[in-house]
Amino acid sequence: MMKKIICTALLLMVSAVTAPAAMLSISPSVNNVTVGQAFTLDFNIAGVTDLYSWEVYFDFGPIGLLSATGFTEGPFLGAGTTFGGSFNNPAATFYMYNSLSGASGVTGGGLLAQMSFLASAPGTSIVSFTSILMLDSNLDTIFPDTLSGATVNIGDVPEPSTFAFMALGLAVGAVIRRRI
Repeated sequence: MMKKIICTALLLMVSAVTAPAAMLSISPSVNNVTVGQAFTLDFNIAGVTDLYSWEVYFDFGPIGLLSATGFTEGPFLGAGTTFGGSFNNPAATFYMYNSLSGASGVTGGGLLAQMSFLASAPGTSIVSFTSILMLDSNLDTIFPDTLSGATVNIGDVPEPSTFAFMALGLAVGAVIRRRI
């Protein structure tokens, strides 16, 4: 009887162990920039099996802190893809997609795409996933896990301090005095 209970418990434990899910992330997860600074965020995947196609929507709010400026395809799916997307700065949304044209998908992990932004105003913006569709080569849905998005801390452009202006004035005065 005891052997039967132990065997049943072991079978339940083994059946509860599942393969790790694919994981989507945006990196760096925290980015510190200043107003007017351009920067990129990477859209990555890890632990995926047979990825054939993906479509992802992001928000980057609150509205007005960031301006999307472009996007580029990452190397993960390789050659022979259909890549595209769009962004809407007034609504602070970003959309990208990619699909293969061959017979099978790609397994592993890597860079899916890069998103380019310009810091427009001081504050803290969150770039987060809003909708995800991923398919394998049989057109079955892949359900990835996601890490929380990216936090972008935007600071004002630092102004020169009074001490720096005073030091500059003294240096200019010294140069002028030597010439006289």
